[in-house]
Amino acid sequence: MRSGFVSIGGIEQWVTIKGQNRDNPVVLILHGGPGAAFSPFDDSAFGKWRQKFTVVQWDQRGAGPNVWEERTVYRIPMKIDRMVKDGIELSEFLIAHLLHKDKIVIFGGSWGSILGVYMARSRPYLFYAYVGTAQIVDKRSASPGR
Repeated sequence: MRSGFVSIGGIEQWVTIKGQNRDNPVVLILHGGPGAAFSPFDDSAFGKWRQKFTVVQWDQRGAGPNVWEERTVYRIPMKIDRMVKDGIELSEFLIAHLLHKDKIVIFGGSWGSILGVYMARSRPYLFYAYVGTAQIVDKRSASPGR
């Protein structure tokens, strides 16, 4: 297990990596909200996943310890383009720092489903698959900014 702040998009953002075997596929969890981090519920929601996957929880700007630690995220606006760039940057970091990984899987829920679609469309070669739940299909009504 590894948790800590990673420099993403010009600010420090909280990332947790948990799994039983580093050789397992990596799944990057894209939480809802924005601002509704899954990390407080990590063990109950994703604990069993760690047998077959290395699970990465990313508390996006404005969520989780990023706010609790007063590492102000509002210097750079929360816009879809910025958040997609953050997700791509984190994905590239994970691929570079987790051995034996050419690609990762992204799992997006609610707001994370928008983020995941844009990430997959932007850099499809980084991902084995995109999995969405509570998929949002009208980004105008769910957008934190354009």
